Amino acid sequence: MTRISKDPEVRRNEILKVAHGMFIEFGYKKTSVERIISKLNIAKGTFYYYFKSKADLLEALADQHAEVHYQNWKAIIERDDLDALKKLNLIFSNSLNLKLNSKELLITYLKAMIDDQNIMFRYKLGQKRNRIASDYLGKVIEQGNREGVFNTPYPYGSILMILKLSESMTDEIVPLFLKMFQDKSYKEEVLAKYRMIEHTMERILGTESGSICLVEPSTLDKFI
Repeated sequence: MTRISKDPEVRRNEILKVAHGMFIEFGYKKTSVERIISKLNIAKGTFYYYFKSKADLLEALADQHAEVHYQNWKAIIERDDLDALKKLNLIFSNSLNLKLNSKELLITYLKAMIDDQNIMFRYKLGQKRNRIASDYLGKVIEQGNREGVFNTPYPYGSILMILKLSESMTDEIVPLFLKMFQDKSYKEEVLAKYRMIEHTMERILGTESGSICLVEPSTLDKFI
């Protein structure tokens, strides 16, 4: 069959779209580069022109998904009718709901993250997410300092520390999250981990106990 030449951006998005579908249908491990290029009827060299590896492809998909979150965060941060604490909790709530709307892809990411073969993918993704997220959330902490709901002399540094601490919990939380999808009895363990992170955040940011909520039990019920 004759291969069709396409605009580079069109071709790249086409590869991402097909890979997205295959990762959900077959899982990350069982989706090979060969399987993707066969579906697209493109040469292997064409794939590697756009992506260095399958992990690089997954990272691009993760970036695509993350950009939706960041645009959502930006809209919340720019609102004049919300105090900093409401903004922070709304950002967490909306992000979780966005993940809920793409649960299958989320599961693919989570499984890939805890695979020892993808340590570099996890590290790169974490570094990038922490840098971008701290820039956005640092603005909220600055606002909270002015309003008196937060009390930290390091609004950007403190949120970066929180993100890195949360990232270090990945090995504990992700397996529980995946088990929860199969067995709802793990819900309480997942909630306990999040409550611990919330408590740590409150201490670092100097805000009242119980003021930060990363996840509601009802949202986890929807995931289950």
